[in-house]
Amino acid sequence: MQQQIFIFSFILCILWNIQTIDAQKFPDAPDYSELKYWAAHPNKKDWADYVPKKSDFEDKQATAIADVFYIHPTTALSLSNMRNARLNAKRFNKRTDFVILNQATVFNGSCRVFAPRYRQVTLITFLKKAKNEKRTKVFNQAYADVKAAFEYYLKHENQGRPIIIAGHSQGSYHGLRLLKEFFDGKPLFGQLVAAYLLGPAATVPLEKMEDFEDIEPASSANGVGKLIAWNSYKKGGKKYPFYVKNDLISLGDEYGDKFIKNKNSEFAVINPLNWEADSTYAPDSLNIGATRFVRKPEKFEEIDGAVTDAQLINGVLRISKPDAPKYKIIFSGDFHIFDYNLFYSNIRKNVALRLENYFKQKGKSNAEIGNER
Repeated sequence: MQQQIFIFSFILCILWNIQTIDAQKFPDAPDYSELKYWAAHPNKKDWADYVPKKSDFEDKQATAIADVFYIHPTTALSLSNMRNARLNAKRFNKRTDFVILNQATVFNGSCRVFAPRYRQVTLITFLKKAKNEKRTKVFNQAYADVKAAFEYYLKHENQGRPIIIAGHSQGSYHGLRLLKEFFDGKPLFGQLVAAYLLGPAATVPLEKMEDFEDIEPASSANGVGKLIAWNSYKKGGKKYPFYVKNDLISLGDEYGDKFIKNKNSEFAVINPLNWEADSTYAPDSLNIGATRFVRKPEKFEEIDGAVTDAQLINGVLRISKPDAPKYKIIFSGDFHIFDYNLFYSNIRKNVALRLENYFKQKGKSNAEIGNER
């Protein structure tokens, strides 16, 4: 009898473990009608509502007449298992929150901020060899969540308002697909103010931009409906980030079928200090304010001017290493994590400018815009 009980318990244990593993491989889908699946939303207090304490910036979401749909980068940092992250993993959600603090807050002076939690792919997914069916599967699952969140936003929240698509790193991959599926060559393009897709989006070769009908790379500070992108990397080195050397971008539902070496390609990039798309050098005097990367709102305080210069060289935004310790990257010249922080005030100012030009193109005066608030 005891032996039978042991065997029965052993079988139950195996079944429970299988279910647990399956739950990890195929985490539950989010329901975007529930606020808990939004890392940032105008109807909740969240980490997109802050501004640096020692600044004159204001969170103006309550009166904003435009929206930003922001897609966070990889915060599931596993290097051992290619999968989609669970949405109830506190460590992932906490990282997502402080990344939003550092990045998505740049938009709250002009836009309401919507940022979905989604079943992101883990970090190792980017490092696997290109021809990997599982990588395609998990990427498509992550994008399916982003798409579902965006569709919910359009149906229940947008109401014809101007839209900015924004993201970083993995979020920029998904943002590109949103642009292709929902905006390019479609009526919704008329609502697109701009797409700030930093990090890997800057690996888009200009020749691949030919896949778009309407959306073009930004080449000035005030263009509307443009793709804005860059990768931050130290000057003087010959190394390139892996996401620049190898083309991981797909605008369809297959990832990694072609592992194209593109480090000598021309890219859809722009310099956030002078808003030029060529190799014109921009001195640090044009850097009107950077913020340190912080993990707590109480540390989100200072705006530092003239932190670094910038110059586009072969598709990479080359910068001088900042002297300030809080902007140091140890043992690396890759400033990918600081793509927003280093140019925080410049981006914030540029968002307001592009939105102003958007309304000018629509033939609306400042007074009319004010009446709509």
